[in-house]
Amino acid sequence: MQLVTAAAIDYDGGNDKYFVTVEVFNPQHMGSHDSGGLLYSTGESVFDCFRNLILRSGRRLYWGHTEIFIVSREVAERSLLPILDILFRDAEVRDDMLIFVAEEDNASDILRLGRHKLHGLAGFHIEDVIKAESSISKYRRMPAWKFIQSMYAQGPASTLPLIKLDRSGEKEIPKVGGTAVFEGDKLVGTLDETETRSLLWILDELKGGVFVVPVKDGGKAEEVTLEIFESKTDTKAVYAGNQVTMKIHVETTVNIEEIGGTTDYMDEKKMMHLKKDGEARIEKEIKNVIGKVQREFAADVFKFSTVIQDEMPKVWREIEPNWHETFKKLPVNVQVTLKIRGSALMGKPIKISR
Repeated sequence: MQLVTAAAIDYDGGNDKYFVTVEVFNPQHMGSHDSGGLLYSTGESVFDCFRNLILRSGRRLYWGHTEIFIVSREVAERSLLPILDILFRDAEVRDDMLIFVAEEDNASDILRLGRHKLHGLAGFHIEDVIKAESSISKYRRMPAWKFIQSMYAQGPASTLPLIKLDRSGEKEIPKVGGTAVFEGDKLVGTLDETETRSLLWILDELKGGVFVVPVKDGGKAEEVTLEIFESKTDTKAVYAGNQVTMKIHVETTVNIEEIGGTTDYMDEKKMMHLKKDGEARIEKEIKNVIGKVQREFAADVFKFSTVIQDEMPKVWREIEPNWHETFKKLPVNVQVTLKIRGSALMGKPIKISR
């Protein structure tokens, strides 16, 4: 039996056909060169492609272990409904499968070129990357069932993580980072890794990660790297003067992990300076991503509509018919409280005598 570990779907607009690539694993040949490989097929629909795979493999494939599903940008812009429909009509397919949108020209390149030297199969490598989600905070994990659920919600927009090939080393390796933003079943735009971290902050889904704060003191600038230990975001809706305003309060606890200079941030005044610069940077990044999404996508990835529905159902019923236009101009106030609890094992910076 051949197990499908990962799959990728592309669309050929010129010929109006889908192109499917699957990564298969044969547990009976574990450890040998025949333990895994790629199969390809084309068809007029996704289901047609799946059935045509049998002609390539000589047997029916088992999808019960498939955790990674990648779609091309063209497929995402066209519509995800045909793909989601066929996946969830198949009893073998897992509803916690993770879906990604490829930043490459073809989704198949992620599997074809990204076969990692440690695992041999790109799908296994991607699974390991996803397990480290909380310590990275550069993408938003999205199981298939949760994505479908969000598509049917009134107001909020859906998201999927982006995936591409990292070509910085000797070998091309799949890298997860950034966010694909959907309005309904269609892709409307993307956020980079920094913008995704701000999205996680707003959604109260930030569990860890690091961020760098440029600290200026008397004209001299140095970078301080902070590690996030915990974060809590409280979002409220306020209605006054016939206007809804969102108020976001972020409270994040960090540790100083790296100092790119000789400043002693254990000094109370220096610590306060770092705290204020850190709060200002987080606030700026959060406001930037809110402004971008409002201007370019008009898609409520921040779930502001859910907050309004929960806190002010009567107001929501009034603004729901014109929510997209309301969202574009929705005032948002952001307040950040940064708590710096220490400086790892070393209290003072390293100083070199000259």
